[in-house]
Amino acid sequence: MSRKVSYSHPGIGLLKLTFTLAFAGINAPQAGASDLAERPGVEDELATAIASEQERLWNVMLFGGPLSSGSLEDVLLFKSDYEDAGFVGLALGREVYSNDWFSIELEGGIGQMFGDSRGAQVWGAGYARWHRFPWNNTLRTTIAASIGLNYSFRDLRFERQSAAPDDAKKLLHYFSPEVTFALPEYEQTELVFRIHHRSSVYGLFDCRNCGSNTPTIGVRYRF
Repeated sequence: MSRKVSYSHPGIGLLKLTFTLAFAGINAPQAGASDLAERPGVEDELATAIASEQERLWNVMLFGGPLSSGSLEDVLLFKSDYEDAGFVGLALGREVYSNDWFSIELEGGIGQMFGDSRGAQVWGAGYARWHRFPWNNTLRTTIAASIGLNYSFRDLRFERQSAAPDDAKKLLHYFSPEVTFALPEYEQTELVFRIHHRSSVYGLFDCRNCGSNTPTIGVRYRF
């Protein structure tokens, strides 16, 4: 019986060895990832780690607008007239609680009224923010409102004229409803529409018809 003999060029053996090592190198990381995925809880740990890296707890906002001569309701219904005065402010905030539906933030800010009603202001407030809207994959949207205190270092001319005699107050309640919009791919940068609202909360701060409303537009950056 004749025996079949095969001959192989040395270069073919080297080529086979190269491919073997290459595929072994490719498959090794895949096997490691597969082993990790099979370990209980690893996927959740990875998701948590990624989410924590993407958290942006702090934010800063620059905003401003004209001083309204109307009530909060007038501003919300776009029926307000305006004074020869305006406002510009800078706010720093931090998220202290959040879930899939809403979050709570703390904010401190400084601002300046200019024009006919001049005066510097500072404020501190807590915000409740709603995040869940069906169109968020196209346009990220939130709405929020605050409870806090606003202090004006001067009696604002408009507030003195609007309040009952001798009822103007420097320290008032700070309520500032807002709506924000952001593109999903740039969700850390928000366009903000806020009403900068000082009031006595129906006489709680011992004054009648005191306060002011300033519809503003601003930009917030989360980091």
